[in-house]
Amino acid sequence: MRNRGQTPAGACTPSFGGRRQAPPVHGKNAAAPRPLPRGHGRKLAEAGPSGMLPSGDSARKHVPRPGGSETCPGARIRGQGVVRRANRRRVDRVPGERRRKLARILRLCLPTVVALALLGGLGTVGYRRAVAGDLFRVKEIRFHGLSRTRPEDLLAILPVQRGDHLLLVDPEAVEAALLRDPWVARAEVRRRLPPALDVDVTERRAVALVDLSGLYLVDARGEVFKRAAPGDGLDLPVVTGIERDTWIERRGEVEPLLSGALALMSAWAEARLDGRAPISEIHVDPDLGATVTTGDGAEVRLGQRDLEEKLSRLSRLLPALDAEGRKPEVIHLDNRRHPDWVAVRFAGSGGTGLIGSAAKAGR
Repeated sequence: MRNRGQTPAGACTPSFGGRRQAPPVHGKNAAAPRPLPRGHGRKLAEAGPSGMLPSGDSARKHVPRPGGSETCPGARIRGQGVVRRANRRRVDRVPGERRRKLARILRLCLPTVVALALLGGLGTVGYRRAVAGDLFRVKEIRFHGLSRTRPEDLLAILPVQRGDHLLLVDPEAVEAALLRDPWVARAEVRRRLPPALDVDVTERRAVALVDLSGLYLVDARGEVFKRAAPGDGLDLPVVTGIERDTWIERRGEVEPLLSGALALMSAWAEARLDGRAPISEIHVDPDLGATVTTGDGAEVRLGQRDLEEKLSRLSRLLPALDAEGRKPEVIHLDNRRHPDWVAVRFAGSGGTGLIGSAAKAGR
């Protein structure tokens, strides 16, 4: 048996200040140990070399090293020497700190998450109501400005019909489709709520017919836009003297002839001759000029130049002939040598008359 106060062989001796203390004195000179309070011996046994109770990693049980050698807790062997390692203490976190951080993150992120969820829900509902539903379906297509064309004919060529989605309608595509109708000169499409389309149409106004191996309608700008049909119901002057092949192959050369015939019609109306002698036909010739055939069959040969003066003389001549009860067959206003002369050939056996000046033409 060993003495109670004796240190076993191989046991660690506590050290203070980095120095190993001398072993306790045994034998007669050894002082008798003091009795320890109850429970204090167990705590002292659990204390480390520094005399403090272990905490954290230092509280681990002492495990003998392989080979039978033991060292003090808190020390490790490096080579042949013993290197002490300071005891590490675990720093406890503030109670509830993790929960407070999590709550702070939730307070920052929760409004954004809720807003995104609401936007997603509203977007889904809006898509179902506005796009997939009937909320924005076209219920009516209204035409304005129609006189020659029927709404049914225009609806047949439109790329949009009743029941199509209003937001998917392309106004430019609808306008381009309407221009395929020959009577439509211009179209403007507007989207309206409740879902509908308002279509403002500007129609062409035919002012004459042109004979191009067939009668075609001509508008006020001189554009040939449609072949005349019996259903058009138009009684218009006819422009002759232009060949179809020439119109197709050399349109730039003959378009001035057609424009000149339309200008003659406007000047004829300004001179107030359309009421007394309405135009039935205008024959154009690049060399001889224009010849007008009136509604009663009389020919008025105007030539090429001084159109306004010639029409002024004609407006004074016709009332004078009506007063005399004489019907003209041919009226010559195209005398190049004597532009102020007017020659009249009367119908039947009336012979020919010559008026030498505009003053005499007014008798």
